[in-house]
Amino acid sequence: MMKKIVAIIVLLSAALFGQHFDAVSLGMGGNYIALSRGINAITWNPANLSLPRGNNLEINIFSMNLAAYNNSLAIREYNRYFTEEGHKGRWSEADKKDILNMISDDGLRTYLNFHTNILGVAYKNFGFSFQSVTQGRVALSENKKPFQILLQGEEFTKNYELKNSKLVDIDAFTAFKISMGYAYPFTIKEYIPGIDKIYVGANFNYYMGGALVETRRSDGLIRRQLTVDDEDVLQYDLNLIGRTSHIENSFPAGNGFSFDIGASTSYRKNWLISWSFSNLFGNIYWSKNTEKHILSQRDSLLIEDLFEDREEDTSVSTDTSMAIGGFSTRLPVHMRIGAAYLLREDLRLTLDWQQGFDTYFGNTSTPIVGLGAEYQPLNWLPLRAGMSLGGNHGFLFGLGFGVHVSFFQLDYSYAMNNGLWPTYSNGFFTALSMRLRF
Repeated sequence: MMKKIVAIIVLLSAALFGQHFDAVSLGMGGNYIALSRGINAITWNPANLSLPRGNNLEINIFSMNLAAYNNSLAIREYNRYFTEEGHKGRWSEADKKDILNMISDDGLRTYLNFHTNILGVAYKNFGFSFQSVTQGRVALSENKKPFQILLQGEEFTKNYELKNSKLVDIDAFTAFKISMGYAYPFTIKEYIPGIDKIYVGANFNYYMGGALVETRRSDGLIRRQLTVDDEDVLQYDLNLIGRTSHIENSFPAGNGFSFDIGASTSYRKNWLISWSFSNLFGNIYWSKNTEKHILSQRDSLLIEDLFEDREEDTSVSTDTSMAIGGFSTRLPVHMRIGAAYLLREDLRLTLDWQQGFDTYFGNTSTPIVGLGAEYQPLNWLPLRAGMSLGGNHGFLFGLGFGVHVSFFQLDYSYAMNNGLWPTYSNGFFTALSMRLRF
């Protein structure tokens, strides 16, 4: 029973996050804003659409980005404690303490992101992309105390009570995103020495919402006490109020928009400096199949049954749904500032700072800083490496390469979270893209 409960918690704490990466930027640890060009510039900085890139037309054939990681357990630790092959039978007391030491003080968080670019075109100073977006978060518990109760129930004092006013925190949506961008270079060499031009650009983003899930309130109460018959009982009371919207017989479920703006420049030919804001004034208005949900579950069980499978389910639960009117949700705002230094013709170094300004849909106000490098030992073979620190992922180390032959480009990258070797990592990131350049 105990392992099933912990497994459910791990699954419920899965989150979707919106921080974008691609097959080129991931290999450099996400430090890419100053070097982004063509189709990639639509997402990173629309001003870079007007930077020289050696071609007039780019067409995206295929791109896919996948990430899965958590804030507590490395892959080898998961294999050891949560698989039949790695750890059969009941956990020992030492095992329980080891697992608790691994879990972060602010609770367990796991993250998942899957992003595809269905269509992308960059022509001269113009850009267009059609993307599928899944973005948000699902977090369970704001601390590790519920895990302590589950793993060390026998050690908790009688008449113990734990109240959690933020038991579950959910805000996630799926949508199709259409972006249209344009950039223009302004000549300013007469006014600022060392800078010939400043490039300014903007995107208009239109969202067609597919589904939304959002909690408005959640709370839980866990109490351990002795009954009049001297039975050691654990009682819990869980309540959640949320709202949803989804497509059914019609599309879309909601409509929204946002703006991206950016600027870039070069300084004495060796330096590239770039800045951008994403999702300014962004929101989605949900109008189809909007509902309010009230969920609750209550149960009492003996402490000794917490660690054994029960023959019957004695819990009492309710699930009430009601139609409501339309409502709006804000989109997360993100800023990037970066610089690239052209050390040699075949070697580029980058430095980036990323900053979120809210916590909507998996965004974070914790800044991200990092370093990256791209080296081309051959004209057709770019090699990439980089690292970043901060945000939701903590430490990220990335590696990547490309095969650029004539008008065809293939790029692949892989990154590890809080580790330099796959089995010591808390997860992995990977991305692949193919495009044509003319």
